[in-house]
Amino acid sequence: MVYWEWYFKNMDVLIIEDDLLFATRLEAIISETAHLFVGHCNSAAEVPHWLTNNCCDVALIDIHLGKGLNGIEISKNFKELNIPVIFITAFPSEEIYNESLHNDESYFLVKPFDKFTLSSVLDKIDRNRVSPTFILKDNNQLIKMEWIHLLYIEVDGNYCVYHFNNKRIAIKNSLIKIINEYKTTSPLIQIHRNFAVNKHKISKVNTKESWLELDEIRIPIGAKYLNEVALQYKFLSK
Repeated sequence: MVYWEWYFKNMDVLIIEDDLLFATRLEAIISETAHLFVGHCNSAAEVPHWLTNNCCDVALIDIHLGKGLNGIEISKNFKELNIPVIFITAFPSEEIYNESLHNDESYFLVKPFDKFTLSSVLDKIDRNRVSPTFILKDNNQLIKMEWIHLLYIEVDGNYCVYHFNNKRIAIKNSLIKIINEYKTTSPLIQIHRNFAVNKHKISKVNTKESWLELDEIRIPIGAKYLNEVALQYKFLSK
């Protein structure tokens, strides 16, 4: 039990559920996992106000919320904040399932489910959470950097240049090795044979002309990576 508590960092879980009885049951289930219940929204209308004044690491969202927006529509608020969501429903269908999984890092559970099912999904999300820092090896020095400040990595001959908000660092390495090294702990996605970008910094994607922007810096998207980028961000070409 000590190992379990050490390995999984407690995540704050928000419940969005219009069935008060089931929401109470969910709260009880969460209390039996390694994670923490931090709030409950009874409808989609309550979500923006809750997010303005609070924060969470993951949201449990009922797809059918009665009047107003449904769970899939309100999940866009969490996508903008890079918060994973777990969709829950008592009325599953292939159409709903496919629509829900179009969201970045989303999961799908059918009611009713037990604490082991929910815990396994929460623990998986926890393991996949991006590490806030990484280590660069430069001239026998180890430099601790934060992903939040990295814009993109660019290939320059035998070197990879890390572009940060206010500096650049060139490291002798290959882009493929870097991506594989940080595969499960970084926000990096490869968009070109010579570029990998921080997906959280992307502000615009143009699939027609094959480029994207981050902090007003325009970077080409390789033909090989265009479909993946388009599916992830679903931006319309302009």
